[in-house]
Formats: sequence, structure tokens, C-alpha cells
Amino acid sequence: MIESHVDLDAILELKAVMEDEFAVLVETFMRDSSTRIEGMACAIAESDACRLKELAHSMKGSCFNMGIMPLGNMCLTLEEKGKKGDIRGTETVLADIEQEYKLVEGFLKSTIN
Repeated sequence: MIESHVDLDAILELKAVMEDEFAVLVETFMRDSSTRIEGMACAIAESDACRLKELAHSMKGSCFNMGIMPLGNMCLTLEEKGKKGDIRGTETVLADIEQEYKLVEGFLKSTIN
């Protein structure tokens, strides 16, 4: 089931390459993602499209680097809306991001424990 949310081969490759530092990578990703999601919520509440674009872009890159493509693509949607200065409908996308992130976070925690 989690295979539709993360690229397991990419995660396993990262784990093999990074060895003991993999846990640090995962913990950093989870901490940064939580901060970025909170920031995106604030940016939407304040109708700050530029800030939304920056945060979504940053999280998208982290997701793609970790092989977490669906979440990264959701962030890409917010990034594109931010680029256009269009905040409409972003609350729904952010809710989807929050839900997807919870799934991914649970899986990532299981990889380091």
C-alpha cells in the first residue's frame, strides 16, 4: 500500500548509501516538512503567494530527492498556484498535503526504528 506513496527502491537505496546517517536525513526531512506545512498554512491565511511558492518549492524538492513523488507533486501544485499569485483552492491542496504527509511520516518513522 505504501508503494503508491513512496518509491521504496529510492528509500532503500538512500538507506544503503547513507547507512547510519539515514536516520538524520529522515528526521531532518520530517522536521523541515512540518515547519514548511505550517508555513504554507500561514502563507495561505495571509494570501502571501510568494511565500507559498517558496515553501512549496522547497518541500517539493525534498520530497523528490527522497522518492516521495505524490507528496512532491502536491507541493508542485501549490508552487504553481503561488507563481501565478492564485491562492484560491490552495486550502484543499494543503489539506491533501497534510493527509499525505501523515502517511509518509508514519512510514519514514518505521524505517529508522
